[in-house]
Amino acid sequence: MTALRLAPIFALVFCVSACGGEGDESKVGPGTGASNGQQPPPGSIDLGGSINGSAGNGSGNGTGTGGNGSGTCGANLTGRVRDFKAKEEMGGHPDFEAFSGNDASLGIVEDRLGADQKPVYKPKGPMVSSFGQQTTSKERFDQWYRDTDGVNQAVAFTVPLMERANGIAVYDNGAFFPIDDQGFGNYVKMVDGRPVDQRHNFSFTFELHTEFAYKGKEIFTFTGDDDLWVFINGHLGIDLGGLHPEKSKSISLDEVAEEFGLELGKTYTLDLFHAERHTSASHFRVETSIQFTNCNPIIIPR
Repeated sequence: MTALRLAPIFALVFCVSACGGEGDESKVGPGTGASNGQQPPPGSIDLGGSINGSAGNGSGNGTGTGGNGSGTCGANLTGRVRDFKAKEEMGGHPDFEAFSGNDASLGIVEDRLGADQKPVYKPKGPMVSSFGQQTTSKERFDQWYRDTDGVNQAVAFTVPLMERANGIAVYDNGAFFPIDDQGFGNYVKMVDGRPVDQRHNFSFTFELHTEFAYKGKEIFTFTGDDDLWVFINGHLGIDLGGLHPEKSKSISLDEVAEEFGLELGKTYTLDLFHAERHTSASHFRVETSIQFTNCNPIIIPR
């Protein structure tokens, strides 16, 4: 059984409302890690996280100072997707399209975010849970959320949370494939010489950093597959690591406030790390009452 990649046919443009940006130095090894060396279209986000050309959809002013007058900046959250090749492909990553599991495998990352604001790999070698092997090594895991020449290609992506009247914001995508026709191209699995799936670009990670004002009673819920880690003020709040079917987990900020050092009225970080590592489904759902306060995309340097 072998796999091929369909070359990107066109570039999808993900626009941002009320967002500016800063440079990004998140890398492993030399080079830029850019996907194709081309400039993004006006209004899109380039790999450095800044607006190229015109502003977004009019809810900001293009300078990163847009907002809604209430101390928040709406609910569009810009992060960084990194595309990988499957293990069976030439130049593929051994952690992608390689393992499986029936439930979350806890303990892949440490309980505290690293000094570089990246997850810290916890096992001494390969991670093997009751569901089998889940990862290969620290060296390979560290590539998941760092631009690495020859290993991944980076594309910015905005999660457009839909704000509801009850104060809850939701993003629910039952076919979460944010880089179809981009990066290394769509994944094609070949069985007996025939393509099985060529619709989507699988094997990717998503990294998102944002800030919020803690007002009390906030809840953050994630539903999806595969790996997902959410850190609040640098503390691991949700651990859904490993290969697994769709799973849900919530965190109440009030319940962890003392442990995580949260005080009412102060601003804290929320850092989210996701990975899609196995065909053939990808669901990504966020539901939260947290009000995010950063108007600019936060791209964390190494």
